[in-house]
Amino acid sequence: MHAAASLRGGAVAPLPFPHRVIDGYLPPAAHRAFRDRLDALLARGLSQHRDAGRLSKIGGYDCFHWVIPPDAPDALQHFYRRAFRDDVAQAFGLDFTPEVNAQINHHPVGSRNGTWHTDYVHCFHSEDPLSGDGMRPWYFGCEYQAGTPLAGGSTAPILKRVRTAAFLYYLDGEDWSEGDGGETGLGYESPFNDGIQIHTAVAPRPNRLLVFECCPHSFHRVLGNRRWPRSLVIGWLHGTPESAESRHGVTPTYWPAQAALGQYSYHEAT
Repeated sequence: MHAAASLRGGAVAPLPFPHRVIDGYLPPAAHRAFRDRLDALLARGLSQHRDAGRLSKIGGYDCFHWVIPPDAPDALQHFYRRAFRDDVAQAFGLDFTPEVNAQINHHPVGSRNGTWHTDYVHCFHSEDPLSGDGMRPWYFGCEYQAGTPLAGGSTAPILKRVRTAAFLYYLDGEDWSEGDGGETGLGYESPFNDGIQIHTAVAPRPNRLLVFECCPHSFHRVLGNRRWPRSLVIGWLHGTPESAESRHGVTPTYWPAQAALGQYSYHEAT
């Protein structure tokens, strides 16, 4: 198991919503393992259709993704480990269930600005057996956004969950500089009724980890990458709807009906 920097080693920034950024998060060899897998995936080419072995297009999004299998090599298991979940829980004061998602996302050069969204949404996992570490990674057991069956998926009962924390671990960006785009924008609701305004832009530096709490005001979006590809591990830790409503006093939203069909745009209108 690779030793990672602890999220408890510094303060969680409160604004515009609770988040933490750590540089040099994983030891070099552990970072290299994720980067090597990205390079291997890129060598296979991008797929416009779901393909568990390739970076596949996400409908309505200028992005391709590869879901990390639960039986992936040990070097790729970091974000599926209980130790990672517990570190986030203690740093942010959050309660999590065993469910976790993790995938490698790749945004080719020229990807557009995303729309502002909070990630404070209901989602679904199949109640498959826990891993030896007590976790339950999502891996096509059911449709994540709607809870509907997937061909070849699980026959286990479906669990309704809520995204409780998001994590983004950047894989490339060695030559990134101001003005290149590709940052993760953290926003807030303007008091002057002029929409969501950017508060912080987290640059996509390699081996940088961004974690934030998903809540009714955790507005964020990807900023268009004008010069370099943007690649990262992205994922979510989950809780129950009851816990989310008790903490925030607001019922989480559901995904738009078109999202599961790939007919919903996650980009600014152009």
